[in-house]
Amino acid sequence: MIKYINKLTDLFIKLSLPNVKAKYKRRGIKWTKKIEQKQILRFKSTLPVMFWYGLMWLCAVTLPENVLRVIPSELPVGIFFLLAIWGFNNYFGWIRIK
Repeated sequence: MIKYINKLTDLFIKLSLPNVKAKYKRRGIKWTKKIEQKQILRFKSTLPVMFWYGLMWLCAVTLPENVLRVIPSELPVGIFFLLAIWGFNNYFGWIRIK
């Protein structure tokens, strides 16, 4: 599952960086490698949480109510909490796993 999240994140980063570069150019800020790395770090820390919100919305809209009642309420909140901690770790670099 994490492999697919990383693939999707890399795809969104690849598609979003030209827009961010254009935004910096419009504001008159010179695009450097340091700024690019900072933007990539921001994307990698926030996109998994956004994907989770999208998945939860999609489940709420498409799944019937009796299926949603079977899922314990702690499960989506727990997964959201883990993704948030993962995002903070990616951004701040508290724990480095090699």
